Amino acid sequence: MKKMIYSKTSQTSKKTRTHRICKKCDAKRLIKFFEKITSLICDDCKKKSRRVKKQSSIGKIKKKIEDLAKLRAKERDEWICQWCGKEVHGLNAHGSHVIPVSASQRLRFDLLNIKCLCYNCHFNKWHKNPNLASKWFQAKFPKRWAYLDKEQHNTEKWQRDELEALLIKYKGQ
Repeated sequence: MKKMIYSKTSQTSKKTRTHRICKKCDAKRLIKFFEKITSLICDDCKKKSRRVKKQSSIGKIKKKIEDLAKLRAKERDEWICQWCGKEVHGLNAHGSHVIPVSASQRLRFDLLNIKCLCYNCHFNKWHKNPNLASKWFQAKFPKRWAYLDKEQHNTEKWQRDELEALLIKYKGQ
């Protein structure tokens, strides 16, 4: 068994210094006065780990894809509110899901599940009266509603490679 903490006396200054063994590279190193004694990795290993490019988390990839999907849906709808027909721009243009993300993760990035609404229609009509909103959507987009109604029961989860392919697809459009 390796001794994790040991003391070493310097030959020039005759001072005792505390050393540790690095958990990653098994090198002996000096513990600096400002470091925690519980620190288990040497400075070289810390620098190497910082240099390694971090892979994006799945959550960040999903957020990027959702933002791009909403942008593509707004472009498809020509930046016109689908409920009132008003032209919308900037923060007034909302990409709203027909089937909520909580109900179907698989439809989260589907362009047929996203529509362009103005702020007023999104919050005062779509969210405050969901029964009227679903009837309106069924009447205005019957084919889209039939597709979404069928697909909302798909409970498959997204895999990382599928998400990355979708991200490339939406960036390229």
